[in-house]
Amino acid sequence: MKKALILLILPVLFALSASAQDKIYKKKGAILKVKILEVGLDEVKYRLFDDPNGPIYVIDKEQILKVEMEDGKTETYQSALTDLNNYTDHRKHALKVGFLAPLNGYLPITYERNLGVGKAVEFTLGIIGAGKNQVLYTEQIVSGEYKEIKRDQLGFHVAAGYKFNKLPTYFNRGVRMSHIMQGFYVRPTLNLGYYTDNGYTYKNNMPATEKRNVTFGALTIDIGQQWVFSNRFLLDLYVGFGYAFDNVNQDEWYDFAQDHFPIKVIGETDGLGVCSGFKVGWLIK
Repeated sequence: MKKALILLILPVLFALSASAQDKIYKKKGAILKVKILEVGLDEVKYRLFDDPNGPIYVIDKEQILKVEMEDGKTETYQSALTDLNNYTDHRKHALKVGFLAPLNGYLPITYERNLGVGKAVEFTLGIIGAGKNQVLYTEQIVSGEYKEIKRDQLGFHVAAGYKFNKLPTYFNRGVRMSHIMQGFYVRPTLNLGYYTDNGYTYKNNMPATEKRNVTFGALTIDIGQQWVFSNRFLLDLYVGFGYAFDNVNQDEWYDFAQDHFPIKVIGETDGLGVCSGFKVGWLIK
């Protein structure tokens, strides 16, 4: 009778023992049957369930999808890189200006807002005419005296872009993340603009200027890198390529026909558009 009872109880005890194990589900799909000893801030210490007196192993939480305890409780771990709690003290808004753009007769002012880890939006208002007045050509008035004929550009440019940022990285493992607005990015951008200027043409085989109205636009893919210093100051460097268009007849205009300040058109009226920029900015709360 006792033997029969023991034979009945043993399978139950074995089943309970088999179920009294912890499980670690790794992000790559492996499942570890373990006995968890300690759950730390960045790592989990455990022994293999089949070797309860064996060595202690350590696994980084970055490698763990979830942990299932023997009592049925489950813990999931979010990657430290994507956990917004690690960026609570980071400023997530910025104002930027084109540092060298005024040398080309144009000043862009950009507002950037971070939307979370790896994503942000940007809106730009550009003032065409703020900066250096471009020289179209030099005209000789009398012998030895010359007059510069200026472009006299005046107008505006607007742009909107969505930034896909590379995930931030550690400065040192477990010490601190780099800034949420820092890093390499790809930014699809829509550009539209309008301005008036003195167009450079020829009349009666002589150089001449004529007032014109120019409309332009472009859809570009910008690639850049942004650096953040002390959570207050930033540098942004980028270059972009895409489809551009304008209303300029290049058979009638010369020299600056393809230079639309933020966008340069390569080829005919509709064709390849290129852009580049170097911006400095300030982070705001």
